[in-house]
Amino acid sequence: MSSGSWSSQQTHRPVLPPNPTAMCNWRRVRNHYKRCGHYIDLPEEEIKCEDRYCKFSPAHPPDCVPPECTKRCWQYHQFPEQYNPVIDNICPSCIQIARAQAAAR
Repeated sequence: MSSGSWSSQQTHRPVLPPNPTAMCNWRRVRNHYKRCGHYIDLPEEEIKCEDRYCKFSPAHPPDCVPPECTKRCWQYHQFPEQYNPVIDNICPSCIQIARAQAAAR
């Protein structure tokens, strides 16, 4: 393959950022309350990147529109970050129930 055909092929490939793991994604947190055993899922949070080639980024130019945007830019969120912290306490619901029972006495 000649170097001329290689550069010709390169110009038609999408220009994607070098580090796809740094793209916009969702963060999911599921708290595990160790003392009562309950789990509470927090609302998903969108984590924004600063890459102009990510459709969801605040750095994405407003004039980047289809069809060029679909060829050049990421059109989906990356795999979500997932955290499962273990909290050495009882959950907020159990705390409320305990307070209500204590107040009723």
